[in-house]
Amino acid sequence: RIARLLKVIRIMRSLRMIRLLRRVREFRKMIFAIQGSAQTLFWSLLLLCFALYIFAVVFTTGVTLHLRHPPPSMGTVEEERLSEMYGTLVRSSYSLYLAVSNGKSWGDVLAPLMPVGDFFTAMFVLFVTVTTFGVLNVVTSVFVESAMRASQHYRELLVQEKQRDWELLVG
Repeated sequence: RIARLLKVIRIMRSLRMIRLLRRVREFRKMIFAIQGSAQTLFWSLLLLCFALYIFAVVFTTGVTLHLRHPPPSMGTVEEERLSEMYGTLVRSSYSLYLAVSNGKSWGDVLAPLMPVGDFFTAMFVLFVTVTTFGVLNVVTSVFVESAMRASQHYRELLVQEKQRDWELLVG
């Protein structure tokens, strides 16, 4: 019974805090910008996932073929590391995501792939270049532009609100 009362008090306190935050103009503007940019964020993430998927398929296929007939100079540790990072589509996707998001240095992600061949090394460098300088910069610019549009719409709503308040005050 006392626990229920404490829960109700916490909920009331939270509601009071939300009501206070609604009055803070900058916070409302940020929330409005995030809401206006949600669709753009979704499509941007889908584009990034598409690029990750395409390159992951290339690397997984190459590594799988390479591990079927490994060269005699390749040790079991190198094979295990290669299989660990690129042995399945999920592992390849995760390794590429780590490389692009700075979860791991892309040089560390590339190192096990280098013995597979120069083609895959070049493909990895192309992947990092395309995603870092191409996709992520475009995503950032589109997201910023979308947030700016939402902010402008928010300003227009504020002007309308002030005009309505003025009309109520005068009329």
